[in-house]
Amino acid sequence: MAGRPVGVAVMLGAALSWAIGTLMMRRAHLTLPVEALTVWMMLLTAATLWVLALAFEPWPHWRFSARMWGLLAYGVLFNYGFAQIIWFSLARHLPPATSAMSVMMVPLIGTASATVIAGEWPRWTDGVAVVCVMAAIAAVLVPPAVWRGLLKR
Repeated sequence: MAGRPVGVAVMLGAALSWAIGTLMMRRAHLTLPVEALTVWMMLLTAATLWVLALAFEPWPHWRFSARMWGLLAYGVLFNYGFAQIIWFSLARHLPPATSAMSVMMVPLIGTASATVIAGEWPRWTDGVAVVCVMAAIAAVLVPPAVWRGLLKR
């Protein structure tokens, strides 16, 4: 990201649009089941991204191994399919602070599963990030009375 402010701006824009979409999903009065809506949203998004990729990116050379195709299928079905359905359900039914903190578990699970699935071992900086995320989750989800009790000791 260093020296590429446009990339950082695009990522921040994506995060902002995701947050706005989550808030809109939370407030929407829907007649369509969340599962069906999620599938349609993912299909429309995928189609849009393919058009943008074909317009702005060079054509890739497909040299995927069987393991890579398996990981790609896992990512599409579980990471983007199943997990997104769960997220929208959580966002619609949990208090905002709780649902916001639940999404912070994603990098923790991703870091742990990358070791098992892809053989990527975390570095010490990943460990520091995991501790910071866990502290942020605890700061919001632990009831204030518990914090007061800890501070009195």
